Amino acid sequence: MNFGNHLSLVKENLGYIVDIVIYSRFYIAASSPLLLYALSYLESFSFSPNLAVTVFGAFFGVYAMNRKSDIEEDEANLEFGGPDLAEKTYKVGIISLFLSIITALMMGTKIFAVTIAFISILSAYSFRLFPSSFRYRRLKEIPLVKNMVVGFSLGLLWISGGVSSLSGSSPNLVLGIFLFLSIRVFIGSVIPDIRDIEGDRKAGITTLPVALGVDRTRKILLSANAIATITYLWMIYNNMLPPWSLYAVLTSFLTFLVIAKSTEENSGRMTILSELNTQIVFPALLILGALI
Repeated sequence: MNFGNHLSLVKENLGYIVDIVIYSRFYIAASSPLLLYALSYLESFSFSPNLAVTVFGAFFGVYAMNRKSDIEEDEANLEFGGPDLAEKTYKVGIISLFLSIITALMMGTKIFAVTIAFISILSAYSFRLFPSSFRYRRLKEIPLVKNMVVGFSLGLLWISGGVSSLSGSSPNLVLGIFLFLSIRVFIGSVIPDIRDIEGDRKAGITTLPVALGVDRTRKILLSANAIATITYLWMIYNNMLPPWSLYAVLTSFLTFLVIAKSTEENSGRMTILSELNTQIVFPALLILGALI
């Protein structure tokens, strides 16, 4: 085999790996330790490798389950992947969930309870667990509820460290951070629905853009972003958050731009930007503020 063939094989395998990383949202799950580490500054809990593994495993696992249940919609929306990649991602995701549960058990009942609640809620979100007589068999089929479930469950997972150490964290602080992150995740879960509006309509999934249209959906997201920003500033004003955490408000302006610029044509890129904004830019600014 000559050099050209070797290079072609490397490109093919590299492309497949990139597909898996993006399709499974592995890059977002892998960023979870960074956000947890940043939140440990705000909520006064001890960051630990076990907690990072728990959150990463739960996050990646539920995304893998969702991809498994979303094959029909993904094909309608012309997303890369397909049944073969979805099946492989699903198998890795199951191992990831098992690892998450084991490490959560090692950390005590509070972390374990939060992890199990997160996995259970998003299982009902992804899979047809309800009887066929029900109008909706998955939580994700219920307009607005699907996005609220995603925001609530991921917000719950992100504050697991604070919940486990309320002796060091104010309950109001933990609740405020939960509200802020839940709203940000809610926004991030709606943006891909703008991109997928035609595929979701064909698959019979009534998302917010399908039900209300893109313009009304954007107005709802802009209002939600304003509420999240006001909540964050209120915590700073009441000395619940240190002054240096003000740096992270910059991500609210980026969220505003993502919402305002999202269309059916570009919301795929906007989705990735929204996820990176919440789970990489936000914690990076917090850590920068703490170090300065």
